[in-house]
Amino acid sequence: MATAVVKTATRVRNEVPRVVTVYAGEAGIHHTRCSQRIEFRGSRGGLELEFYCRTCHEHVTLPDHVLARLRAERG
Repeated sequence: MATAVVKTATRVRNEVPRVVTVYAGEAGIHHTRCSQRIEFRGSRGGLELEFYCRTCHEHVTLPDHVLARLRAERG
């Protein structure tokens, strides 16, 4: 029986990825694509928040913990 040694590089990143879909503006949460304010539509199962962009006609779903990490400037 032949055996082989496989080396794998494991990188552990403790850094939480930056939210780039939306950003916090003066009047609320804004869609990064069009810079327009998105409206809150509701919650899904208490885990995700559903938003809608009237300009792009796009649904934006975010985990509820993301709101605490939104940056105040456009990303």
